[in-house]
Amino acid sequence: RKDRELGVPGEQTPGVLAGPDFVGWYNGAPQFAADSVQIRGDRVVIVGNGNVALDLARLLLSDAGELARTDMADHAIGEFAKAQVREVVLLGRRGPDAAAFTRPELLTMPAGIDVVVARDEKTEAQLATAEPDSPAELLATLPLVDADLAVAPPAGRRLVFAFSRTVSEVFGAEQVTGIEVVGRARR
Repeated sequence: RKDRELGVPGEQTPGVLAGPDFVGWYNGAPQFAADSVQIRGDRVVIVGNGNVALDLARLLLSDAGELARTDMADHAIGEFAKAQVREVVLLGRRGPDAAAFTRPELLTMPAGIDVVVARDEKTEAQLATAEPDSPAELLATLPLVDADLAVAPPAGRRLVFAFSRTVSEVFGAEQVTGIEVVGRARR
């Protein structure tokens, strides 16, 4: 399946990956070379907030020792072990009322990972009126934080839901060096 393109300058930069390609790589699919993915930096931004996005965030924030006990491809376990990811930001183009994950996906996030929602007026208003038993209702129980993508992530490991935001440009030549986000957050 071909993932949707972002339609922004720089999206072909090495380091921008479609979810199915990343999943294929860590599962050892033969069409993906073992060295085709390098996880660099202390922050990873994922466009989307569905179950696949949460699975990817979980892997990026998990302890490599835990991943070694799975049937994940050895090359992927090695890459995750080298990674220094402290924060994963899930960008939702729409508000929290359109979040597409299921409750179990969020509730199985490993211990020791702070799960927060980026604060802005629109998000706070939608969380205040969340439908019962919806992802937004679960998100409403999480701390709201001021998330500034222009500064280094805080100590520890953190998953940030950032709504009503989208990538407008990807920077870098040989690898991604930054992104511009339309909304409250910036590169």
